[in-house]
Amino acid sequence: MMDNNSRIEFTEFIVESFETELADLPRRMLVSKSAR
Repeated sequence: MMDNNSRIEFTEFIVESFETELADLPRRMLVSKSAR
């Protein structure tokens, strides 16, 4: 059972890593295009 505070921290961690993935997506698409 998580208390409310740690649940909020966990959600923020998920959101941050998701935003990092999104920010990294265009670069990865360029890399995979040039790899062909």
